[in-house]
Amino acid sequence: VLKVYHFPITVTTLQFSVGSVIVLFMWATGLYKKPKISGSQ
Repeated sequence: VLKVYHFPITVTTLQFSVGSVIVLFMWATGLYKKPKISGSQ
């Protein structure tokens, strides 16, 4: 996908944004549990 379009940064930003919204929605609705991250990891 990134080689087809002339603006790979824009495509990457769009994909990251859409993915972030989907993940935040699934965490907020409880479809998936949030990962537990500690400082020792």
